[in-house]
Amino acid sequence: MSINLNNINKIEDIYTLLIEINNQCKNNYEKRWLNTAEVVEYTGFSQSTIKNLKKEGELVEGIHYFRKTRNSTFDKEKIDEWIMEGGKVKKEIISHNQKELIMNNILNVA
Repeated sequence: MSINLNNINKIEDIYTLLIEINNQCKNNYEKRWLNTAEVVEYTGFSQSTIKNLKKEGELVEGIHYFRKTRNSTFDKEKIDEWIMEGGKVKKEIISHNQKELIMNNILNVA
């Protein structure tokens, strides 16, 4: 049996490429929950545009983003849906969300 050793010096190059591919696969992991800076980068909208969309009700708290502190955490899946729908929030979602907020406020007052 004869072994061809002509390409043995390429093993190191192949190993380096395998490590690079492995690192790219690890970096390709997609997060579901994004902070404001990540939403800005992901959507291409400015931070002030994101703030205005929240203020105008286009991005709805409890659907597109959540807040436990001063910071907002955005649901990437809901942001994708919102973009695919042309940036319009469905009216039934808003009315359902408004009803839920009203009920929560009533329960908190009682």
